[in-house]
Order: sequence, then structure tokens, then C-alpha cells
Amino acid sequence: MLTVGHLEIFATWAGDLDGWTRQATDRGPMTQADWQLIDELLLGLALVNNGVASPAYARVLDARIAAAVADEAAHRALLALPARLSRHGV
Repeated sequence: MLTVGHLEIFATWAGDLDGWTRQATDRGPMTQADWQLIDELLLGLALVNNGVASPAYARVLDARIAAAVADEAAHRALLALPARLSRHGV
């Protein structure tokens, strides 16, 4: 399950898995599988938010997000992540 902590780590490294893998000294609870899941969910959100996904895909994505996050705080943090990353030029 993705927590706010996972999403904070992802945001701190601006989605740079390679940089995190090479340079992070304390990886905490984050795994590469968690990182990849966040990446996949963000891609899905981009498709939906840009209007290029079907309504059926959006429903599946919503269900996948609900199953992947630990709580409502993590859900809100995931939905806010694209805006945070865009401020970093990602």
C-alpha cells in the first residue's frame, strides 16, 4: 500500500528512480515496485486529466488507485503529486 511517506519520497526525488537508487542513503519503506506503481498511476492520471482516456479507463484507474493507497491522505497526496512535480519541471 502506498502511504504519504512513499509519495513524499517520490516527490523529493522528482520521480527520478535512477537518482534515488544511486544516491538515497535511507530508502525507508520505499521499494522499486512502489516507485513503479506510483509512476504507472501518475501516467494514468495524466491520460485522464488530459482527456485522452476513455471513461472506462478512468473508472478502472480510480479503482486501482483506491486499492493502492493506504488511506484518504495518501489518496489526496497522489492526486496532488502531478502539480508538485510540474513545479520541478517534471
